[in-house]
Amino acid sequence: MTTSASPSHLLAERALRFTWSGGLPLEDAVRLLRDYLMRAALWADALQCSNAWPIFDVAALIAPELRASAQDVERLTRHLPDRSGPVLRSLIAALHWEEARHSPRRAAYLLPDPFEPLITLYEGGYAFRPDAGQVYDLGGAAVSVRSYSDWLKRARAAYPEVSG
Repeated sequence: MTTSASPSHLLAERALRFTWSGGLPLEDAVRLLRDYLMRAALWADALQCSNAWPIFDVAALIAPELRASAQDVERLTRHLPDRSGPVLRSLIAALHWEEARHSPRRAAYLLPDPFEPLITLYEGGYAFRPDAGQVYDLGGAAVSVRSYSDWLKRARAAYPEVSG
């Protein structure tokens, strides 16, 4: 009898293959990072945790009992020692999200997947690092993090179907 791998294990395996070589066009990388910031603002608003924005563990707030395995988190952490704190934190949060994304409690939130833009960004060869506090540097372009409320306004305009 074969057992199927958990969703978080599949994402961890995928992340271990990221090359971080910058193959994605830079303008697409900027768009993906901006999309993540908007989606994270929508989730922070829905979960009433704006103080945790922009990078936070959405799954811990929806279904804290559904977590990625410690082994997968450890493997990813060992594999990415040179990545900045936010990249590693977001990947770990995405692993946990993979376990919670199909839970009945997640279904109550009609919001887009919070981590899909970041996974696409990383898979496309980009990472970001904080630079000068309120800016994320993509290595050739910078995205201003601004305030949570600014990104929430942008998110409501970009995702009117989920903005009530």
